[in-house]
Amino acid sequence: MKALVAIDLDGTLLNPDKEVSAANRQAIQEALAAGVEIVICTGRPLAAIEAILQEVGLDSADHYSVTYNGGLVVANRGQEVLFEETLTMEDLEAIYPVVHDLDLPLEAVSRNQVYQLPYPTDYPGHYGDARDFLPTEKVSLADLDGDLTFPKLVVATEPDHLDAQIPKLPQDFYQDYSLIHSVPEELEFMAQGIDKGKALGILADRLGYSKDQVYAIGDERNDAAMFAYAGTGIAMANSHPDILAQADLVTRSNSQDGVAYALREFILKKPGDLIQ
Repeated sequence: MKALVAIDLDGTLLNPDKEVSAANRQAIQEALAAGVEIVICTGRPLAAIEAILQEVGLDSADHYSVTYNGGLVVANRGQEVLFEETLTMEDLEAIYPVVHDLDLPLEAVSRNQVYQLPYPTDYPGHYGDARDFLPTEKVSLADLDGDLTFPKLVVATEPDHLDAQIPKLPQDFYQDYSLIHSVPEELEFMAQGIDKGKALGILADRLGYSKDQVYAIGDERNDAAMFAYAGTGIAMANSHPDILAQADLVTRSNSQDGVAYALREFILKKPGDLIQ
């Protein structure tokens, strides 16, 4: 079967305990054996998914992942880069003072490091300290090398506070950057035009898949772009209402092995080489 299946991680492949269930793991092996290409599409950096790739049998140079919400498409072993789009120090210097004045803590995420810039009083950031997959360093803007690039900049704070401050952001930000508010506590700044859908399209073209041969499985608003690109969008039962409304199909929740159900019922049972 010639098909490419893009699978989100949090809320999708991973259960509420942030684990890959035995059923999901087995279904991925069945799909790979049938010739289906599996691609992890996540907001996480590659360092945060390497153990998962190994667990599900995707840790090889001939499999790829979409990371940083589409900012980086990379081989799972050897890290051959198929596509990368980043922000620069100039972007960080433009964004940081504005969000700081709005009492929003900003952290700059590079390929290998999380840089914690000084937080607004009473509003610490929640990104780097809550994750152990990249080293975290407290810095000022003046400490950073001018040649640094960042797949994304992240505001991570209390959801109610973030919701109150987002409408105060300058409209120019929406013209100059991609702003992704996929989970209640986080707002991500990325290069303009970057999202999971664009990256998935680049990867599909590189691997020789047409849109009608692409499935996307996800649950959150940052998955909307890959649903828009894919021939078939499959929402988890636990998905955000916007994603449920956009989906072509709905599978079980992430606590009920929804990825395994989608692979077996919606993909592996289809006859022929093309997604119908």
